[in-house]
Amino acid sequence: MTRITTHILNTVNGKPAHDVAVEINLVESNPVPHFTATTNQDGRIIEWQYQDKSTTNQFPSGEYKIKFNTKKYFEKLDQETFYPYVEITFTVKESDEHLHIPLLISNYGYTTYKGS
Repeated sequence: MTRITTHILNTVNGKPAHDVAVEINLVESNPVPHFTATTNQDGRIIEWQYQDKSTTNQFPSGEYKIKFNTKKYFEKLDQETFYPYVEITFTVKESDEHLHIPLLISNYGYTTYKGS
């Protein structure tokens, strides 16, 4: 099983993006979120919640999509954004021990990479 974490940084103000709603789904599953979480004060998520409210940070192999609700985050800052959501599709392999998916955001752009 693979552990998945994420970290969101706002590149406009140089601060962590806290209180951002994030969900993870298996690509081949229905659109109902399998796992959800909200970034903490440091802009990080280290544990995910199942639909039944139990928590995990372990994911089996497969193709996943992580979706960040950036629109609500920027609305809290009284700012507009061109990207209401950022969706990133990635593959979890059996050999992966930890996948870190950083997201750098601004109102009109974003970037991501495979972190460690």
